[in-house]
Amino acid sequence: MPKSILFLTDLTNGETEDLLLVDHLKKKFDVTVSYFDKIEPIEDNFDLIMIRDTWPSDEQKHEHYEKIKNEFLSRAKAKNLKLYNDFNASADRYGKDYLVELFKKGYPVIPTVDSLKDINKLPKSEQYLIKPKHGFSSAGVKVLTCPELKKLKGSNIMIQPKLEFKYEISFYYVNKEFMYCLIFEPSKFPLWPEPKLFNPSKEDLTFAKKFVSWNKLENGIQRIDAVRLLDGSLLLLEIEDDSPYFSLTEINEELKDKFLEAITASIERYLN
Repeated sequence: MPKSILFLTDLTNGETEDLLLVDHLKKKFDVTVSYFDKIEPIEDNFDLIMIRDTWPSDEQKHEHYEKIKNEFLSRAKAKNLKLYNDFNASADRYGKDYLVELFKKGYPVIPTVDSLKDINKLPKSEQYLIKPKHGFSSAGVKVLTCPELKKLKGSNIMIQPKLEFKYEISFYYVNKEFMYCLIFEPSKFPLWPEPKLFNPSKEDLTFAKKFVSWNKLENGIQRIDAVRLLDGSLLLLEIEDDSPYFSLTEINEELKDKFLEAITASIERYLN
């Protein structure tokens, strides 16, 4: 009898890559598709629960999304349910506090603080990005001048200088194995450009591996996002280790098949 997977996604957000992933997983597993607010009566009945593109299509639903997601994670941890990505995920699954900590420790990340009293720790900038710690995509991002920043009120936010850069770059990993790299030029925000497959240098991969090694994730998929500065160096933007979007419909068939096979093999090892 095949192992069973409860596959969590929000099909109303318009993304199709989860349908491709589900079709592929069904070749080896018994897959049931559902969402956070429907699964409590059945969640104990599966060998694995896979969290995918669960973010809401409507920004107004974000608060409710955070509530039902966190309630599920608390239940799953208390009942020792098997998750993919696993509970060792240490980055975006739990918000953006890790960026503040990595900056304090001297990692190559975009300078990040979470309090106005620490603003002097950032490079001086004409504009600053204000981001919610528990946001998704570009939801809630604001651009403020220094005088506007000083009037800022609220909590659970990050403050970063607005940097000039060439493009965004994303490194995709299954467990800790590098799979492929895409660039988004000039950036994902505010418009999502067509990603381009990129052959990273040894230095680029060393940069990304630093954060893969920092993260405790053992079983799952993570995406290391960075910006390429004008001088050619990289700074971390985020570590997406909760439900990273793969751009699966925008890569070639050979690479897509390789990636899907790697996910299937990773799950099989995890369950056995």
